[in-house]
Amino acid sequence: MPVAIHAAQKALFNVFSNDFAFSIPAYQRPYAWKKDQASELLTDLLSFLGDGSEAVTDANPYFLGSIVLIKSEDASEADVVDGQQRLTTLTILLSVLRSLASSESASEITEYIYQKGKKLEGKKNRYRLKLRKKDEDFFRDYIQNESKLDELLKLDTSQLTDSQKNIQINASYFLKELSQFSEQRRDSFAHYLMTRCFLVLVSTPDLDSAYRIFSILNARGLDLSLSDFLKSEVIGAIPSSQQDKYTKIWETEEEDLGRDKFQELFAHIRMINCKAKPRKTALKEFSEDILPKIDPQKFIDEILKPYSDALEIINTANYQSDKDADKLNSLLRWLNQIDNFDWIPPAILYFSINRHSSGKLKQFFTDLERLTAGLFILRADINDRIGRYAKVLDAIEKDADLYAFESPLQLTPQEINRIIKTLDGDVYLN
Repeated sequence: MPVAIHAAQKALFNVFSNDFAFSIPAYQRPYAWKKDQASELLTDLLSFLGDGSEAVTDANPYFLGSIVLIKSEDASEADVVDGQQRLTTLTILLSVLRSLASSESASEITEYIYQKGKKLEGKKNRYRLKLRKKDEDFFRDYIQNESKLDELLKLDTSQLTDSQKNIQINASYFLKELSQFSEQRRDSFAHYLMTRCFLVLVSTPDLDSAYRIFSILNARGLDLSLSDFLKSEVIGAIPSSQQDKYTKIWETEEEDLGRDKFQELFAHIRMINCKAKPRKTALKEFSEDILPKIDPQKFIDEILKPYSDALEIINTANYQSDKDADKLNSLLRWLNQIDNFDWIPPAILYFSINRHSSGKLKQFFTDLERLTAGLFILRADINDRIGRYAKVLDAIEKDADLYAFESPLQLTPQEINRIIKTLDGDVYLN
């Protein structure tokens, strides 16, 4: 059955309303907007508002872009797949406007920040935006609740996380800029912000669809990635007492590899497990075919960490050993000059199994480099390469003799003859 996707343009007074209860999922990056981004947003908004010579209703509307949500049609709860930086910054901006407003206007602005509870009905305050668990209490106490903004600005930055520092810095910036305006100008700005600024909300109840929508809308490759979604699934399935430990392992590996290479790692893990071209989205393959087959803690301990460590050494050609290190690193440097990465999954798998045996590694990578260079010279297409390396992966897993005549790691006599013939011809025209 097709997954329903809804998109609607809404003014901010409809966004920060009872219709939505936004949550930032665990897989999201921390709040990262700094003063430059906050300044750009405020400057743009004020320039669109104009000098106040015309009514707010006649001012040019401002489009804040689109946000992607995982949301059921009949519920207000919404996980924010894309848009947390804007929603968080807008909430900070509202908090600052509230701190400078008259009591009547402040009470009205509060309704956009949270829905007040009713003590007699046993209802607690319902906040329009809930940050990641690490920053949720901080954001609620100092930004969303009243009267703590001054305390936020006095906090010792050495005791704050990076995201909390960014919240403090941007609140301070907004307060400094908006304090210079008259109360009438601030009221006009708040009116403009809530009624003439628009977001397009794109929602789907399905995580896989939300990820695809995000990928399409963000072809520039912004904050989120496949690894962020998988982090939520894997860490979320680990007992809470162990989550901090495994979150630290995950984030350390991502930092060591770098964000782009860490994202590539999951494509290699998928290939090692599936040994074929993708038949579904990567997220769905992991969710349906890979993760259910292994305990989440084992996935991190026995797959993510050793494969990440192997990929880091393969990418940097920085193997350390008393024996054969120079030879192996030379082979890795040659491999990294090949114009495709299809050889990396078998390299990761073999390296992770035999990391402490320099002799085995030298023998394997000597033959892998020869095979990879041979396929490169023959201009083997992607289907041929993936098929061949899938057979190598299978042979590694079965502990087959990789150096036997019939091993997929070895070039066949026919391939050797074609390579020699190619090298004897106009090779530089291919």
